[in-house]
Amino acid sequence: MLTMGRSLLHGLIPFKDIIEQRGPFLYAIYAGAAAIKETSFLGLFILQVFNLFIIYWISYKIAKDLKPVFLSPEWIALLGPLALISTSSFSFSGAPEEFAFGSILYLLYILNHWHYNVLEIPLSSFFLLGLNLSLIFWNKYSLIGTFVFFFIWVAGAFLYNRQFLKLCQVICFSVLGFLSISSIIILFFTVNGAFLDLIHIYFVQNMTAYGQTDTSILARLWQLLYLISKAFRTHYIIIIIITLSWVKALYQKIDIKIELIIFLGSLIFLAMPHWIINYYNLIWMPFFALALMRLASSDCSVQVENHISKFSAKFLIVSALIFLPFINNQDLNRLVIRGETQAINGNKYRAQLTLAKQIRTNLHKGHQPSLIVINNIDPGLFLFNNSNNT
Repeated sequence: MLTMGRSLLHGLIPFKDIIEQRGPFLYAIYAGAAAIKETSFLGLFILQVFNLFIIYWISYKIAKDLKPVFLSPEWIALLGPLALISTSSFSFSGAPEEFAFGSILYLLYILNHWHYNVLEIPLSSFFLLGLNLSLIFWNKYSLIGTFVFFFIWVAGAFLYNRQFLKLCQVICFSVLGFLSISSIIILFFTVNGAFLDLIHIYFVQNMTAYGQTDTSILARLWQLLYLISKAFRTHYIIIIIITLSWVKALYQKIDIKIELIIFLGSLIFLAMPHWIINYYNLIWMPFFALALMRLASSDCSVQVENHISKFSAKFLIVSALIFLPFINNQDLNRLVIRGETQAINGNKYRAQLTLAKQIRTNLHKGHQPSLIVINNIDPGLFLFNNSNNT
């Protein structure tokens, strides 16, 4: 993805001059990362930290609405970023799901802020929801399940209550929000003569190359249920925490039917490609964030105040932020720490460095190296060689 971002920065057009199947908004993020630093992931790290601050800000707004009685909202809000980085689904840092996390969390904030009554959500919020849907759609469109089920619920609610004029307004503002990003992307690819390439690669090829099967509808449904249960099995503790938060909400007589529906929508779209890689699960972790904040804001926390000091609770949250990513990241043993020559598991990644040295030694001064990688994702050759991407 950094290769795609660097290519975009140097004038190559995704899906036309260089091909990979993820969305143009994601490549724009990586182009921004490359603009900061082309030959390392420093720029990406900076953007990831910025993304965490956005998640923290949304979490703070949620925490304020929850009116916590034990810890202040600014401490409860740390549980939002914690939900993003603390599970094994974050093993592949910089994935599309990471940059969709904030948009899903914003949707949950809107629902919680308006007490799950979609009829009360203002039109300005629908504009922003449409904008966030657009960000996800052009990031990785298979992640839009939460928003799809939300807007279906919204349409049903307005139709059921015979608020036809308000529904038309909601549709207009939501579409305007969606087009605020989409129009820029469509214009960019149209001007560069790559609109049909965008359609063919990002939509047609993605839809036809993944999860194609000739099995019956019943067999596909069976597989869908199996994959969802597999996701639950991988993160069963998180499912328990989310379920406990729903029990708490029901005890408080909060009507969370729409939250349950959009959670189901997220899972259905997650399993539609007919397989699940662990980092896919990151897309439903915003529900985990809300669950943690809901439970941490519980009235019952007052009862344990004499046993657990506020300092201890804050120390626990900060410790979790530091240690849980290390506990749950299954890929740390293969990463080479800066200044070292091998990973913890003994692997040495020398091919890229060796090839880079040979190219730079034999290259004419002032010439830019050019490489071709066939039928494979860039394994770091372009990054280390600082080469043109073909």
